[in-house]
Amino acid sequence: MYPQEAIMIFSDNLLGTSILYSFYRVLGCDVYLAFQLWMVSITILNYCCAYLFINYLIKNKFAAALGAFIFAFSVALVSQYSYP
Repeated sequence: MYPQEAIMIFSDNLLGTSILYSFYRVLGCDVYLAFQLWMVSITILNYCCAYLFINYLIKNKFAAALGAFIFAFSVALVSQYSYP
């Protein structure tokens, strides 16, 4: 794909979460620490949103916590973090 001009228009370049990443960079974190903090923040937000949604649907806090944990930390989701 490299020789193609304007190749970024074909990819998802995570513009929505760049605000969170740049917040850590503005605070003075280096590239790797900012990426790690970004990843932890996204995972926490993923869990919290799943918990709130499941709790809204079934009105059971324990089941919502368990469902959000499975949704946010499942093996299928974690396997997407590695890039071949």
